[in-house]
Amino acid sequence: MCSSDLRRFTYSFSLGRARAHACARQPSCPKLAPERPKLAPVTATSRPRKIALELCAGHAGISAAFHDVGFDAIPVDWPGNRHQASIPIMVADLTTDHGQELVWRIIKEGRVVFVHMGPPCGTASRARERRIPRWQRRAGAPEPQPLRSTRFPRGLPFLSPVDAEKVKKANCIYDFFASVAHYCMQHDIGFSIENPMNSYLWMLASYGELILTEGVHKVSFSARMWGARRDKKTSLLTNVPTLLDMAKECDGSHDHLPWGVHWKDGWTFATAEECEYPAEMCKAIASRIARHVGVEGPCAPPRQRKPKSRPSTWDLHQRADRKSVV
Repeated sequence: MCSSDLRRFTYSFSLGRARAHACARQPSCPKLAPERPKLAPVTATSRPRKIALELCAGHAGISAAFHDVGFDAIPVDWPGNRHQASIPIMVADLTTDHGQELVWRIIKEGRVVFVHMGPPCGTASRARERRIPRWQRRAGAPEPQPLRSTRFPRGLPFLSPVDAEKVKKANCIYDFFASVAHYCMQHDIGFSIENPMNSYLWMLASYGELILTEGVHKVSFSARMWGARRDKKTSLLTNVPTLLDMAKECDGSHDHLPWGVHWKDGWTFATAEECEYPAEMCKAIASRIARHVGVEGPCAPPRQRKPKSRPSTWDLHQRADRKSVV
């Protein structure tokens, strides 16, 4: 991807964002066909904005915060993303060679200065090891079974075909993110990888190697101190020193919602309700990364948007072969 191609991509992504907000205001708005944007001339004094990339973006809260502090933010997630996005998301399946290649092309173009990765923790969560109370099981509550262990962090033997496929896809993303982190270390690009503090992810060999790498830090904190509703123990693996002061234990000054499973139009696990980053945490990460890379702030006031906007995507798969975009 050359510089002119990425300018076209960034312009097109911003154009898609504007269209998505227009459609959000008018639910009956028809789907607009993609257009080739007319680019503004690049002058000798113009400087492209730095790019912050968010992989497995979910609701893209960190990307929205990155945009607000002056980055061109690109959130990426797969077609089955169920979260309501704060801003439009680039669709790419990172369990496939094609999806990973798209990400590599963006990173290697040269404008990406930070990559945040939030690999899915469902198969690596130790919450699966907690027994559901008997009365809830009798009432029909599901009880997920462990898929990994200390001895088998890449997956237990003799899993069912469905669970084995889940673990395989998760491992594919875990391995890819470890490769991205190593590339970032070699090319002076900031990165962070988020997962629960006791996730089996950290026991994988590639992550153990990263943790021992000079300049890489594992920052652990209570997400409750950054706006979460529960005392979720979270870790960031990062090479950005400005993130180190996020390490905070819960000081006991907050009320916590309980963990476990409860009925809410169906059985709902508390862990699922905490998988989206709280706004305070997103702002804290974005502001620290902006300070680290020297982003001076947005060219315009931060965008006003609803906490949960209508979900929208920008499907890169449909446009991957168009040289005007990528």
